[in-house]
This record gives sequence, structure tokens and C-alpha cells, in this order.
Amino acid sequence: MLLKPITPVATLTPFSPFRSDIVPFDDLPTLSADLADIDLFITPLIGAGFDAFDLLHHLGKAGFRGRLRVMSKRLQDRAVVLNDLRSVGDPLGIVVELREYQ
Repeated sequence: MLLKPITPVATLTPFSPFRSDIVPFDDLPTLSADLADIDLFITPLIGAGFDAFDLLHHLGKAGFRGRLRVMSKRLQDRAVVLNDLRSVGDPLGIVVELREYQ
């Protein structure tokens, strides 16, 4: 899932209008031109045929410089996983968040 502002605004606030889209991993190459408009990607840690690390590498190659929120079930060592994700995302200019759910 990706979120982007409905209307271009100079400063985004928590109340800014957003539109969300669900994009299959295989369709990501078609988004390269739109990456500047995307504020946030939301992805599972492990998806069908890909994982968050695959997505980070793809977004980095495409020049994305935004936020990636990775969703996962409770992890044994959340800090290690988040550190690994950030070690890939930080050099690419991608801010990585890790959220757990039950």
C-alpha cells in the first residue's frame, strides 16, 4: 500500500488529505515516475514472493526518498530486525519504521 497527498501541499500535516493505493510488488516498476508524490509505503515484512528488503532495494534503485512502514507479527528480537532494515534503508535515504501487530 502506498499513500500520497490528494492535492499538492507545501507542508503536510496529520490532517492533510491522502489517497491510498494497493500496488502489487510486480507492478512497482510502473511507479518510478510517481515516486516523488508518494509519502509512505506500507508493506509486510514478508509478502507473497517478496520481503521488505526486496522492496527497499527496488525503491532505492528507483530513487525513492520517503518513508517505508514495515508491518510484522510480534518478533522475537524486534531491535535486530529494525536495525537490519535501517542498515539497508538509511544509505538509500529511506526512513524505515517497524510496526508489530498481534
